[in-house]
Amino acid sequence: MATIVILSKLPSYFMVIGSKQVILVIELYVTGRQKDLIILAGRNIHPAELETAIGNMEGIRKGGVVVFGSRSLERGTERLVVMAETRQKDNTRRAELSAEINRLAVDLLGQPVDEVLLVMPNRVLKTSSGKVRRSACKALYEGGLIRMPERRWLQWLRIGREELAGRAGRFRQRFLDSAFAVYGWSLYGLLLCLALPPFLLLPSVKLRWRVIRQAVRLLGKLTGTSVRLEGAEHLPPHGQACIFVCNHSSYLDGYALVGFLPHCVRFIAKGELEEKKLIAFLLRKIGVEFVARFDPDQGHADITRLAHQVGNRTPLFFFPEGTFTRVPGLRSFHLGAFTTACQQQLPVVPVAIRGTRTMLRANSWFPRRGHIIISIGEPIPSHVGDGKSLWQQALILRDCTRAEVLRLSGEADLNTETAIKRTE
Repeated sequence: MATIVILSKLPSYFMVIGSKQVILVIELYVTGRQKDLIILAGRNIHPAELETAIGNMEGIRKGGVVVFGSRSLERGTERLVVMAETRQKDNTRRAELSAEINRLAVDLLGQPVDEVLLVMPNRVLKTSSGKVRRSACKALYEGGLIRMPERRWLQWLRIGREELAGRAGRFRQRFLDSAFAVYGWSLYGLLLCLALPPFLLLPSVKLRWRVIRQAVRLLGKLTGTSVRLEGAEHLPPHGQACIFVCNHSSYLDGYALVGFLPHCVRFIAKGELEEKKLIAFLLRKIGVEFVARFDPDQGHADITRLAHQVGNRTPLFFFPEGTFTRVPGLRSFHLGAFTTACQQQLPVVPVAIRGTRTMLRANSWFPRRGHIIISIGEPIPSHVGDGKSLWQQALILRDCTRAEVLRLSGEADLNTETAIKRTE
């Protein structure tokens, strides 16, 4: 047998079901009705009765009436406000409706209302079930957002003005974006002309790197592009060989890394760039190495060559995704960087770059304003897969590094296999 105990003066109801050990506590909160109550000169007025009576008047839309109280600081009490929908546009007829509403209020309440608002249809806010939203209508009224009926030509004028303002704003934004793009490319061309002669004439890679670094930093300062370096404490000491691995988002990645990465590195680029003679010539000037991606034999030979060259203490820098697109997210990693790390027992330093994709998207030469963040993670030792074959070690090292780059970048995982494994 169920016993129900109700304490009317408390907001909680206690229910004992079955045995004495099962107690159900239900807390009730008043969300309506009590808030709709209007206190007028010490009297409690329920608006529903007056709303129904006004809604039955000829010329007033039934169900389109709301009555609420608005706090009056001068009187120290509430003002009684009636908001009613009507299609009447004649001023004389509207005045008659206001007077009739006041007479009805005197009959029901013993006093007239303080203000009658006759509005166009569908101005009274309602819930999805068709009930009037008194609190919302009151908020609109007190915020001065309830408009009196406008003439049609005034409505068209207002709509046209708002449309023109919107178009003007969009045009202004496009103009500013275009002006920034022209300004950015002009600065780039000027700095290129100034930096190219010393870049070609200086005898060492370090000096050329220094010229590019200063030019990139000046370009960032003049365009208002802030670059923040996070995790610099994780960088290995200068002169220690290692492998850097970074996500690839934009053509700006290389510039940002050259300009703000404290270490001089040797970038590993895709072999297709060798076909562009001028670009390949300039990239070789700063020690860039090219690796074949689609020829397995040549790719293996390139990796072996890099493994022997890493002994010169200059870190190698890989973009293991191999390419980038407009779609944000981290793609699968090629194994070249990790095979090299395992062969030479070198730590892998995960790096993530954010912000460059939105500044210069793939297949676009229209730069935009933005901010760049370069995050550096803790080095990952290459012996994470000790006891396994070189191939298995490289796979384990790749997965560990990719997980860290994914965390640092904050982007989506576009590798379906790893995404499913993480879900499982």
